[in-house]
Order: sequence, then C-alpha cells, then structure tokens
Amino acid sequence: MGVNLFGCKIKISFPFVAIIVTLMVIDKSLLSVLGILSAAIHEFGHLIAMKSRGYVTKEINMDFFNINIVDHNIIKQSSFDDIVILIFGPLFNLFSFIIFFALYNFVSYKVFLYFSLENLFLALFNLLPVYSLDGGQILLILLTRKIGAKNADKILNIISIAVIFPITAAGFYILLISKCNFSLLLISFYLIVILVTKKDTYL
Repeated sequence: MGVNLFGCKIKISFPFVAIIVTLMVIDKSLLSVLGILSAAIHEFGHLIAMKSRGYVTKEINMDFFNINIVDHNIIKQSSFDDIVILIFGPLFNLFSFIIFFALYNFVSYKVFLYFSLENLFLALFNLLPVYSLDGGQILLILLTRKIGAKNADKILNIISIAVIFPITAAGFYILLISKCNFSLLLISFYLIVILVTKKDTYL
C-alpha cells in the first residue's frame, strides 16, 4: 500500500506493517515503540541532509528489512553529498541521545533514559562497516575513490563478514547462557540478510 505526501510517494509493505503491529502488541515495555521513533529520527536525518544538499525525495519504501529513501536524481550526487547524507542519520540519533540523556538527568524519567539509549544504539549500529548500513556505504565510497569499485566491493565484503561473525557468535553465546535473550542473534541475522539481499543495490 502507498500514500502520496507533499509529492513524496510512501510505499509500505504488508510485512513491515505486520512486524510493527506485532512488536507493539507483545512489547508492554514500549521499548519497541521507542525503537521505531528512533528509526524515524534516523531517517529524518537523512531527509534533512538530502534537502540541505538540494535533492528532492520522490519515494520512500518501507519493507521488512529496510527503509529505503529513493532519490531519482541520485546519479547527480557527488561522493561528498553521499557521505553527508549517510552520516546525518547516525548524527541525528547521537544528538537525540545527548538531548534525552540530559533530560533524564534533569527529571529522572526512565522513558528518557531508554529513548536516549535506543538512539545511541541505533547510531552505533548504523555506523558499523557492513553493507547497506551507513558506515558500510561511507567506507565503500572512500574505498572506491582509492582503489576502484570492484576492489572496494571485495574488501567491504570481507570486512562485513569479519564484523558479522563475532556478533553472531556472541548472539549464540548470550542465547545459550540466558535461554531467552535472542536480541543480538536477531541483529546478526538481520546483518546477514542485508549483506545477501542488498549487496548489489549500491554497486
């Protein structure tokens, strides 16, 4: 399904809606809601950066594994513009972390602490040098300028696997110890999926 908002087409897949609704129903702590808000802040950072660099967002696709902002003028973007746009997502999360952590220290509402930590986690997560994450795409741009697209692609593949492997191992270990905490394992599976399914998107 999709809607048109101020000239921007927003497409939302059924799996995306299903997972959001499921999280909101089963998570009574509201952490999933805070996570969704943190993700919205992240994407808003990208949109602000695109606007500041003179690019118009024509389409936003929301599916199970990704929120993809489509710019039909992307071919005109410079490497510097790409990096600015990519870094603004994590930067907005870091700013939100600072603001809400300060608010927590001022008023001691736990929701501010949780929200600040959600933003910190999302910023650090997206800065990982893994394909399709912001950090991976920034590294790909820098490597491409130095050694060419083909070699950059190979190196980023190796780095992505090197990052994902210990995360997956730690996820299995935590699950075995806790018997129920599979959060890190889900994150590692997510990274594997985006490495496999999004690999060719940025070549």
